[in-house]
This record gives sequence, structure tokens and C-alpha cells, in this order.
Amino acid sequence: MKESNVYTYKTSEIDYPTKPPFHPSKAYPEYRFGDVSKEKNSVYEAFRNLLKMMKLDEQNFNTETWNPFKEDIKPGDAVLIKPNLVIDSVINQNSITTHPSIIRAIIDYVIIALKGKGEIIVGDAPLQKCNFNYLTEKTGLKEVIEYFKSKNMNIKLIDFRKEKLIYRKKTSLVQSKYKKLSSLEGDPKGYTIINLKEKSNLQEISYNGGYKRFRVTNYDPYLMRSVHNIYDHMYLISNSVIKADVVINVPKIKSHRKAGITACLKNTIGINGHKDWLPHHRKGSIHEGGDEYLSPNTFKKFLVFLNELNDTLLIRNNFLYKIYSHVINFFRAIFYKLASLTDPLGYFEGSWYGNNTIWRTIADLNQILFYANKNGILKGNMQRKILYFCDRIISGESEGPLEPVPNPTGILIGGSNPVMIDLAITEILNFNHEKIPQIMNIFNLKEFKITDKKPSDLMIYSNFDSWNNKSINEIKDYLNFKPTKGWENYIEK
Repeated sequence: MKESNVYTYKTSEIDYPTKPPFHPSKAYPEYRFGDVSKEKNSVYEAFRNLLKMMKLDEQNFNTETWNPFKEDIKPGDAVLIKPNLVIDSVINQNSITTHPSIIRAIIDYVIIALKGKGEIIVGDAPLQKCNFNYLTEKTGLKEVIEYFKSKNMNIKLIDFRKEKLIYRKKTSLVQSKYKKLSSLEGDPKGYTIINLKEKSNLQEISYNGGYKRFRVTNYDPYLMRSVHNIYDHMYLISNSVIKADVVINVPKIKSHRKAGITACLKNTIGINGHKDWLPHHRKGSIHEGGDEYLSPNTFKKFLVFLNELNDTLLIRNNFLYKIYSHVINFFRAIFYKLASLTDPLGYFEGSWYGNNTIWRTIADLNQILFYANKNGILKGNMQRKILYFCDRIISGESEGPLEPVPNPTGILIGGSNPVMIDLAITEILNFNHEKIPQIMNIFNLKEFKITDKKPSDLMIYSNFDSWNNKSINEIKDYLNFKPTKGWENYIEK
């Protein structure tokens, strides 16, 4: 499969099946299990048609021997399937999380390729406050995994996080729920610290105290400073990732306040076990050496101070947090209002097009995924097979990734290179790829390249005539997609 080729399959039935474990509604010739759903499963059919469009094991399609992953997955391989799991406490879950019906279809074809040998891991590191068990139960992903376990498949569902945020009930000290950090077992295979040092894309902005400004909202800035500074740039990578022979990256396509869009490149964030190790923006305004917002603003400074005080107490002194958090929250609300009134642009926490930090973290993690061997050492050649399948049956626009509006299109996207796929997605959305730092800067990496192609090399193939056999300059039929406020009137063509 050429890395410059991107495949899009558009189905007319824009919905997900509702009954886990999301069996196909037909007994296809290659299907290994006897269970068939009475409910129409157009997603499974769309994924199967996408594999056909990609010409995978083309000569055996629609026969019992069809094995579309046979060139990439060998019997005995360790296969990691990396969905986009975010948070459980949202209404429009289908516009935020990779739908497990797609994971189900992928697993079926991975099983065909493994031929009874090897292992399958489905894993991700969602937000700190996500209830992983509740999310995977609510969406049906856990039932998908249990189904395959009942068939004696070697498959696991893993939460890659090292800790989570839990909510306690009201106490005599405070009249509201309070939060507490709790340790998690994480990846049973453990973790590997990978230190990119001067090779990191963050190194350029770490000098002159720049590293002291690195932040990720709601996490510990002091821990981040210990792993990202002028000497070190460390990531805590799940061993299920770097020990894998094959990684199948399955993002949910959404708008993103800090990165513009989230698709294949951004989905690598979840291979890291500690969110505190992931710089997302730099504290302060552009004029002060940060990229959190455009111009200096006293009220925003106080708001950031209160936010960080709240997070520091939560992490380092939970007793004081229980006492003072309601007072801090009172003043946070006041300063947020004042900041909003005095800065009509409304950029907070690096959630705008001027963010020059998060693309560097994204680039680092993609380079690790491509080039880190099973001992965590970066080599000069690609260390594992990686495939990409994007869920855009229903995507999320406007204030993504946490508060998006559902945007139904019925599209699945596949390919072998994340930069080219993300480029194709931005073109279809009618966004200007030159204004999305994670795409343009990763195209221009000098070392540990993610692609050696140029944007002009892109070719899109589709069952939708307006996109079929089209280069980047030939796409004329676009999808209506609204960016976040921080990217509005900037990212659009």
C-alpha cells in the first residue's frame, strides 16, 4: 500500500449499530464466527468495503481465504489496536470516542491474519478524570472484548494510565464533592522511559527558561518540569505499544481546541502513561514567551495562578484541597468572567491557532511510535507495522475534543501514513493544511521523518466520485465542518 494513498468509504446509512458485541449482519465467506446480528450493521459492511477498496488481498476477496491483513500481520505477532477513548461523562459520546463497532470489525480481520497465534491488545490512556470501566461498559467495548475471550482468543483491554482522578462525597469540611488522585496498575507489561533529549521537537523552545512554561491543563507543572527541561525530554511509553509488532491506530475525527483537528497524528497522545509528561501549551501570552493566549492580560494571569494552585493542592496536599477548593473555585469564576470581558478573543489554555507547543509533543510521540525499538531506543528505520483507520461515521465539530457537536457523514478512512491521512482529512473538511502546525511541521521534519512525501503526492480514492482518484488540488466537493472558536476564521480556506 502506497503511503501517499488515502482511502475513503462513504456509506449512505449514517449510524452505528446499538447492540454489542456488534456482530456483522451477514455471514460473510471469510467470517470466522457463527454469530450474526439481526440488527443492520452498516459499519461492519463499510469497513469490509474499505478493505476491498484498499486492494488488500484483492484476489481472494469474497472467499473463505480472504485475509486482508496478511501482508502486515503474521501469525504470532503482538497487535495493538489503539482507539480514541476520552471521557465517560458526556452526552454525545458517539462524536468523541472511537465507536467499538469499528474495533469489533478490525479485531475479526486481525484474528484471521493471526491464525490462532499471537495476541491482541486494545488500549488507550484517556483523560485523568475518565472512569475507564464505565466508559468501556457504556459504549459496549468491554462486551466486544469479553465476546472474543469467550471464543478463547488471546485478547486484553488495557487502561494505559498510571493514575486517575476519583470523586469523593461531601464531607464536613466542604459542602461539595471533592477530588482525589488514585494510582492505577496501568499496563501489565510495564512502561519504558524514552528520553529524546536534544532530538525532541520541544528542545527549540526549552531554552532561556522556556521549559518552565510547559503546561497541560489540570496536571502537575512541577512534575512536567522534571521530565522536560533543557537537558531531557522524557515520555513514559506503554510497553504494550513498543513491544507490539503491529499497531492499528483508530482515531475519532474531531475538531481540537489546541491542535486544530485530532485524527491520526494526535491520537498518539494516548500511548503515554502520564499526562503530566505531555506539554500541551506554554504559560503566558505570546509577548511573554508563552503561547497560551495572544496578548498580556492580568486577569488571565490570576486565573492561571488559581487553576495551578487548585491542581497543586489536589496533587500534593489533598487535606488543604478539601478545605480551600471551594474558595479557589469562587475566585476562579470571578477572574474567568473578568478575563473574558477584557479579552474578547477568549483564548485560554493554549486553545487557539497560535499554540506552538502541542504539535511538538505530537511529533515526538509519532517519532517514538515509528522508530523506537522494543527496548525504547530510536533506530534509523521503522520498527513496526502501523495501519490507520479513522472513524468519521459521526465526527465532532465546533468545541472539540470535549464539547463537540455531532457531525454525521458516514465515512471511514484508511491508509498507512498518518500525515497523508490527516492531510486528506483537512482537504475534505475544506481547511487549509498549511495553517495546521501538526501537519505542516511534521511534513518538514529533518530527522526521524514520519513521511518523505510532499502534500502534492497525496492521492485520494473513494466510492464517492467527487473524491475518487483526486490529488490535493482536485478536491472540489467539501464537507461542512466548523472549527473551534480559537481556530475560526483562520483555519478555513
